[in-house]
Amino acid sequence: MVKLCNNMQDIGFKSQKEEIKFKLKNDKYRRKRGGEAHFIDIYCINCNNFLLKYQKDGKGTLQRCYLNRIFYPQYLERLQYNPKIKGYKDLPNLICQSCNTVIGTPMLHHDGRLAFKLRKGLYFKKRVF
Repeated sequence: MVKLCNNMQDIGFKSQKEEIKFKLKNDKYRRKRGGEAHFIDIYCINCNNFLLKYQKDGKGTLQRCYLNRIFYPQYLERLQYNPKIKGYKDLPNLICQSCNTVIGTPMLHHDGRLAFKLRKGLYFKKRVF
């Protein structure tokens, strides 16, 4: 379980003063990747704006963000439960809210999960322990 600090400015939030706890999901997708998982925070390379908190399963490069692995912010986390989203064409692009840079485009992975394919060089990530 990851516990974030009370001062959310450290991860890109300016006005929130709340404590947020996240728990790693343990399911077949994590087991497929060897059981290793950790949280990463993804930021826009242009403006350093926080984009999302994501559970990365296994080793290797970050190429896509599956909807069922996005934990924060809520508007992205809720996309996986939205009944209007039936396919990848119903998903919006992953866009930086600050500078409007398109960070990722919707895709359907071969295992049936919806994801954002990340565009290389437009984001950076920080591992959260």
